[in-house]
Amino acid sequence: MTRSWQTRRLRLREPGGAGALTREVSQRKELRVEARSRDLTKKREEVALCLRVAQALNELDSADYDVPDAEWQLSNPNEPADVIFISASGAHPSRGAQITTIPYGMNRSDLGLRDDNGNIRKLERGVREALLRRGAQGWQIDVHLTQEGELRKPRSSQIEQLTELIWQRACEGPWAVPWEKIWESSEDLAKFVSDVSGWPLSSGALLVNAGRGCFIPENRNFIEEAVRAKCSDKKYSSLDTSSLILVIGAASTILPGHIETYRRECNPSEIPFSEVWIVPAFSDRAIPLKRPRHPKNSSAPD
Repeated sequence: MTRSWQTRRLRLREPGGAGALTREVSQRKELRVEARSRDLTKKREEVALCLRVAQALNELDSADYDVPDAEWQLSNPNEPADVIFISASGAHPSRGAQITTIPYGMNRSDLGLRDDNGNIRKLERGVREALLRRGAQGWQIDVHLTQEGELRKPRSSQIEQLTELIWQRACEGPWAVPWEKIWESSEDLAKFVSDVSGWPLSSGALLVNAGRGCFIPENRNFIEEAVRAKCSDKKYSSLDTSSLILVIGAASTILPGHIETYRRECNPSEIPFSEVWIVPAFSDRAIPLKRPRHPKNSSAPD
């Protein structure tokens, strides 16, 4: 304590010391606010997935589970659970869930690609803002990314190239630019965009959507990798997850055939979670991959 106070006194004696200390305190405060904002964003996405699982659990088990909001979840941490389900009436014990997402890539070690990847949002926001500056309106633009486009943040020059490519074709009627044409226009752009298309919107809105354009396996691999990645996570290796629900956010990566193949070829008893649910984009319902033979409610971890 004495050393800390002495250090502060020395800083205040230095030219501009008080101002430097004030800036340091302000920067630390900003970092805490940014970290809190990131945590809230992630937790809200997790809660949204779990709300769909809770709805399905209530229908199947005649329960009344609800999922408190992200602020509550962050204020009431309960490791190793990411999210807690609470019975509205108190008739059922609370349940904990861990959340994971589908890893994207052909290699097991390539688990960095997610549907909530910040690179997608940066691209969508950058292209939309650049088009608005040009006066564009009344279009929906779909951009399909390559694997590199998912892994790496787009450079400003690439966003500008893509915007110009779109702007040149922003005319009446739908249009599409395949990868070959993108390559002819810019080899650099073709490294992270596989194709782009657009069609007019009578509402006058300007929408830019980006997503994956390739590398989706035709078998169960994505689901299997998501489960394996969570089960082998060293963070949880010493913790008991047998009472937890595993919730997989699949977004647009998973198709019905992937789920059926996984159910047919994988052994649920090897998964160290009480239940496993997947939340795909093609349905408004969560889909069970593993369920107890005689469903029973398990308490959330203490």
